[in-house]
Amino acid sequence: MGTVIFHYPYCGGAAPTEEVIAEMEKEHLLTNSVLKLKNNSGEYIINTNEKGNFSIAIPIGTYNVFLTKGVNKKLYNVSPKTCENCLTLPITDLKIKTGKKVKIEFTFNCDPEAKLRP
Repeated sequence: MGTVIFHYPYCGGAAPTEEVIAEMEKEHLLTNSVLKLKNNSGEYIINTNEKGNFSIAIPIGTYNVFLTKGVNKKLYNVSPKTCENCLTLPITDLKIKTGKKVKIEFTFNCDPEAKLRP
């Protein structure tokens, strides 16, 4: 059980302003989306609700976290056509310890179809 949050990246050329940096540091809930957690023992699919929460119990261990085509397109487009390697490379890793509600946190890669970029 836990919550998934993300940050938007800075995808510009010049050094970002303080306002842009503040925007990049904001946490956004990954709502109504699907992520895949994978390790040597198996794969787990998590579905987030409108509050970014998921309720599946994941066994103790270390996992790679992957985007899926089920990520909310209003937040970010992860189609292989516009985001090379978005579905095949892990976006972060996660260590789950007993009795702990997890927080999955990551930053999206820069992508021409990204929404709400600073």
